Amino acid sequence: MDLIQFLVSVNKISVLAFVGTFGFLLYEFKLIQKDRQSKAKPNIPKFDAAKKVDLLYMQNATVVTDEPKIKTAISHKVLIGVLIVMLLLFGGISIIGGLITQKTAPADTQSQVIVQEVKSKGVKLYDTTFKELSSAEIAKLKQGDVVNITVESIRDAKIDSARIRVNENEWKSDAITVKFNPTYYLFYKEYTIATNESILKIEAQLHSSSDGWLGD
Repeated sequence: MDLIQFLVSVNKISVLAFVGTFGFLLYEFKLIQKDRQSKAKPNIPKFDAAKKVDLLYMQNATVVTDEPKIKTAISHKVLIGVLIVMLLLFGGISIIGGLITQKTAPADTQSQVIVQEVKSKGVKLYDTTFKELSSAEIAKLKQGDVVNITVESIRDAKIDSARIRVNENEWKSDAITVKFNPTYYLFYKEYTIATNESILKIEAQLHSSSDGWLGD
């Protein structure tokens, strides 16, 4: 078990202990409130006028004190104090554990650096407005970003198309593109960054109507 998993497990236990302690504390407060309500109601004994009171019995009668109730009230106070201390302890552990877990958690995979590995000449990356991306901007690319992968065409040649592949070892039919930007004189293909792509291995070829795929 690594550090992050250990902190997460400890934090879960402390949260459960916090909730349980808080529940016991509420229960104790309800018991105290119930005792106070019972004390507020006077206990008036019922006398029967038809019966005679034995004076000798009254002289030997023992006065019952309220000592057990006092002990019960003291025990309630002690237990509430302990529960409050436990509540603060588990609450503090939960907060500290949550903060440490956030600091030690790995960064989002979507913010990982994407490295451009180009295996063909003239290949560049542009944004959707055809602004060329710098190395720093390429490093900030993340999942879902759309870029234009381009290959510069050759002037004064019968180039009619291009094919561009990314992280693939075989040429497929969908790699062929006829999209052309006359301003920058390049063929391009829109590409969306996929999940957990840390390397972009880009390869491109130009097609001549007379010579076929150049480089083959």
